[in-house]
Amino acid sequence: MELQSSRVCQNLLITVALLICFSAIFYTYYQPTVNWLKWPTICRSNSCSDICINALKMPNQMETVNHTCVVNFTSIRNLLTQTEPVTQTDPDTILLIWMWPFGAKFDLGICSSQFNIHGCRLTDNRDQFKSAHGVLFHHRDIREDDMPTLQRPSFQKWIWMNMESPSNSPPR
Repeated sequence: MELQSSRVCQNLLITVALLICFSAIFYTYYQPTVNWLKWPTICRSNSCSDICINALKMPNQMETVNHTCVVNFTSIRNLLTQTEPVTQTDPDTILLIWMWPFGAKFDLGICSSQFNIHGCRLTDNRDQFKSAHGVLFHHRDIREDDMPTLQRPSFQKWIWMNMESPSNSPPR
């Protein structure tokens, strides 16, 4: 009797383990075709695209299309307030690269044109130390004999950066 009950328990345990493994594999790779969550459906018809394009062609009109293809036209003139043109009064922020990451240099002039960053200038000219708003130090390349010897200005921030993950950066 004892042998039979232990055999039943063993069979039941194996069945449950197999069922759990199968369920884990199934739910890992299964991607349902029907979404049971109540998210709004995105209109995929061409009519929404046509409406958007036509609204962009109309002068002084802004169009809002939500996920159910309801279109709202709003006059841009009503949304904008009259503002005076912005004049650049603040000088550019100067970031001094004290240590290039791994010694690899790149073109410093591409930030404004390629990434649309304005009001900030990168330089590696160490003579601008006193006027730089920030000084970038690459953590892996820090050497005691290569640190600035001048007093840090009160407005200046020192930025310690690391191009490596923490697991590849031994403590110093």
